[in-house]
Amino acid sequence: MSLFAEEAAVLRQLLRLTLSADHVAVRQQVEQRKISGLSPAYFLLAMDKYGGTEHFVTYQLGRIVQQLSRYTEQREVEYSGQVRGRILWSATLKARHSGQPGPHRFICRQVNRRYDTLENQLVKYIIEAIYQALHTIPPIIREGVSYFPADGYLAPTYTALRLRRMETAINSLRYHVRLREITLPTAISGEHWHAAANARLEEYGEVVQVYQLYHSLCLQPQWEQFVQIGQRGLPLPGSLLGEGESWVQVAAAILHS
Repeated sequence: MSLFAEEAAVLRQLLRLTLSADHVAVRQQVEQRKISGLSPAYFLLAMDKYGGTEHFVTYQLGRIVQQLSRYTEQREVEYSGQVRGRILWSATLKARHSGQPGPHRFICRQVNRRYDTLENQLVKYIIEAIYQALHTIPPIIREGVSYFPADGYLAPTYTALRLRRMETAINSLRYHVRLREITLPTAISGEHWHAAANARLEEYGEVVQVYQLYHSLCLQPQWEQFVQIGQRGLPLPGSLLGEGESWVQVAAAILHS
């Protein structure tokens, strides 16, 4: 039974192109980002032995946001008629005997937790990158399937189902209260990498790995990375119409490599 109406036609074309296509020209198209949505799709649908980007988005990323690293900021705050934090009696008595005296003046030490760290900026950058990537996947791929050439026991999966799971997870994380104060960097530097790699929470290391994958597929596309990802999981279009043919050409070039 076919997973989608044009499955047989797509697979026949995939086999034909694997044996006969001009794979050098296809590689150039990929690295020059001439196929709309290709890089984001391979990034989002990338698979590895731990589940790939989908597992990171739907499971691991939420755990990281719940345990974001933080630092404490202490400052002295004056209150009148109310108290928040620890009363600093020495400062309170000094304040009462200077300026406007009064028994209801208190100087307190207020401790605030801050989350705007370099490693958390990397987390916010990745969340936004994934959100944007999800909105660039063309309908012809959403209507298709993910095949897994390297695993004969893993059944093809509807791509739309995988994307919907990621969309649900990322939409709930994107507006998390702890992310509001974190700066969204325009670009990621070595300082972000270093901070994440050396963070106390080991899962920040996975954020670095996902960013490196994003960089090699979306920011500076590298054909070798597409081959590595595609041989584990190939996003195939729902038909050969429009750019569907181009997606099959890429899949064929990957299988030929």
